[in-house]
Amino acid sequence: PIKKGVFTNKGTVTVAGGATLNMASVKKAVFLNYKGTITGSGQLVVIGLDIFEQDSGTIPSTPVLVDGATLDMIGTGAGAIDAEGTSKLEGNIASGQTVNVVGYCSLNAVLTGAGNMTNSGTLNLTNSSCGNDTEFALPAGDTLTNTSNGLIETLPGNSPATRTIVANITNDGTIGPSDDEVLTIDGNLTDSSTAIFDVNV
Repeated sequence: PIKKGVFTNKGTVTVAGGATLNMASVKKAVFLNYKGTITGSGQLVVIGLDIFEQDSGTIPSTPVLVDGATLDMIGTGAGAIDAEGTSKLEGNIASGQTVNVVGYCSLNAVLTGAGNMTNSGTLNLTNSSCGNDTEFALPAGDTLTNTSNGLIETLPGNSPATRTIVANITNDGTIGPSDDEVLTIDGNLTDSSTAIFDVNV
């Protein structure tokens, strides 16, 4: 486990199939994916007090898992990151980046942003088993701007479950397709003339 301090990845971290690389939440530890690569069919898991910082590095295979921890999108490196439990999001989602908010068996997922933010990549709301709920939220009155490159989706999962965004949304990109999952927006939705809206609300 990575127990404390900052681990800066400038090379390649490979997690073998069936293996898990855990950051132990003893004290606040940071995994900084600076200019490196995180690859393999295993998974890097960031838990509790710890922080995963996605900078210019890439994640070409199995998504990193942020479980009840903090995800800080400080750069534009491409790749996918899963968020489970009650987690925090700082920064913006850039083009080529995917954030999956995943409800897990007996554990609803709530990912809360720090304030006004933009999505130029992909924000998915789904669950993996047992029909648990998924929520993305911002502080009261703040706005999620879905840019012209941005995609917000509700992916198939086990029902019954809810997919909710608690924020105002300015949509210049695409919301949907819904794959028959209902998206609840608790806030104001503003669509531009070029936006694509294809989801059950």
